[in-house]
Amino acid sequence: MLLEIHFEEEGEYESIESISVSGEFGHGDEEIVLNGERSSAEFLGWDSGTRTLSYFLFLDNDYEFETGSTYTLTFLATNGTEQPYDFVIEDARRDYPNITEPEAEEQFAAPQDIVVRWTHPIASTYRDGKVIESYHFLLERETDSNFEWVWYRNLFPATSNNYEVTIPATALTDDSKYRVHVEYRAHYTENTEYFKKVRTWMDFTVGDYQDSLQLNEADPEAGYHFPFFTYFNETANTNWPVYIMVLPLITGEPSEDFNFFLRSAEQTIRSGYDRF
Repeated sequence: MLLEIHFEEEGEYESIESISVSGEFGHGDEEIVLNGERSSAEFLGWDSGTRTLSYFLFLDNDYEFETGSTYTLTFLATNGTEQPYDFVIEDARRDYPNITEPEAEEQFAAPQDIVVRWTHPIASTYRDGKVIESYHFLLERETDSNFEWVWYRNLFPATSNNYEVTIPATALTDDSKYRVHVEYRAHYTENTEYFKKVRTWMDFTVGDYQDSLQLNEADPEAGYHFPFFTYFNETANTNWPVYIMVLPLITGEPSEDFNFFLRSAEQTIRSGYDRF
């Protein structure tokens, strides 16, 4: 879960010694320390321009925020004073949109109009005017070891819960790899501090694309009991020695489907830690 804290006044962030979140987390009252000693959250950054502090909380299905529950942010200043701030989680469900077309890793021979379809039944539950919903559709193209923005569209919920976007051929380049993001966003008019965002993604290729990311099958006799990815950055300076980086499969939640872990590992390699 992404947690953003906005400070109204200059100097407030610099005067904070520690921040914690307390409340009901499935197994009773708990406390998560964001910074300071015993910190269990990932620090994403401090934006001095907007005075916004960002953390990412790794929560599994047994240790999760509860829908409708009130939680408390507690700020401990360097002078020893504490300031609590209560907020309500409107909807803690992980209800990701489901992309049905095209298939993941589908290959297209040349640039053409590509129809992307997805379903997301959760949107139909909000019809009371208290939630402003939308979908953000984003197309990215792989460049070197990352992805760059190419094309986007914004949509509003449909009563059918079926959605369709056509990517024009003019937005595509031959011999390339693309990533589609579908993100559901919900703003709550009676709880402006809370903003829900869940995102899913899939990749496809156009033309004769050669991927340097390779999946190696398990080989117990050689000591490799699980499949693993290798990735070679073709733009790296090969005249200098480089380090080999090994990352665990951190997915943020358990699963009996090993493909779930492989997908998370690929996301980690291509664009940082898996998010949302």
